[in-house]
Amino acid sequence: MQGVIGEIREIRQAAARSDSTPFQVTLAWLHQLPNVATSTWAHHRDHMTENLDADRLDLDHDTINEITAITRRWSGAPHLHPVS
Repeated sequence: MQGVIGEIREIRQAAARSDSTPFQVTLAWLHQLPNVATSTWAHHRDHMTENLDADRLDLDHDTINEITAITRRWSGAPHLHPVS
């Protein structure tokens, strides 16, 4: 999954703006959505650190809405609402 996430231009740009990885941005986005819980698995210490560091990212509303729009295009998920 990290490979696919890294191929999405808008997520790569958000990662560059926040000095993080595309996976961290995506995980932070999920954490900031209402009523969403995540469960990650890491075999290596650096992956565990990457997962934990995602919790420290505070994405702005524009970035959250941009990533939400991407997921709508991919999945047609109308239940995801923009953050105001």
